[in-house]
Amino acid sequence: LVALEGGEQLLGHGRDAGRTALREAVLGHGNGVGLVGVGLHVDGVLVQRMARAGTETIVGLTRTPGVGEFVMFGLGGIFVEILRDVVLRLAPLNDVDAAEMVRQVRLHALLEGVRGAAPRDLAAIEQTILRVSRLAVRHPRIVEMDINPLLALHEGVVAIDARVRISAGTARRGPA
Repeated sequence: LVALEGGEQLLGHGRDAGRTALREAVLGHGNGVGLVGVGLHVDGVLVQRMARAGTETIVGLTRTPGVGEFVMFGLGGIFVEILRDVVLRLAPLNDVDAAEMVRQVRLHALLEGVRGAAPRDLAAIEQTILRVSRLAVRHPRIVEMDINPLLALHEGVVAIDARVRISAGTARRGPA
């Protein structure tokens, strides 16, 4: 299975605008490509392997002048939009901070495996949080960033979509 997104439509979340097309490519069972959304102009296509099933999470950062860099973690996709169940911490983070962030979201049990589902790779999620924290500290021109969804699997994580906003000038770190 592969996922296709229209080239001009790559900004924003494709699922929201109905821009994602799917092609079943398994041993001749595919019937071609079907675009979802009428009247879309497509000037190119991004082709990616379809991700396995997992739990959608979000990891991000935002820079607040005079305060510092906040790293965010929560359940992603519609969970973050509807429930706003996220945890924020000031960077730089350490291993304990990352582990606490993962365990402080209200729906943490979904990551541990419920109703027969395999537990998600919490260590991989925590490592991603730490890497985002390092990015925040080392690259002051990053104003904000989110990986949403970051698909948490039984083994590892996969970034499905990411957005980064860079400042035009140089940014100062932390309080003025």
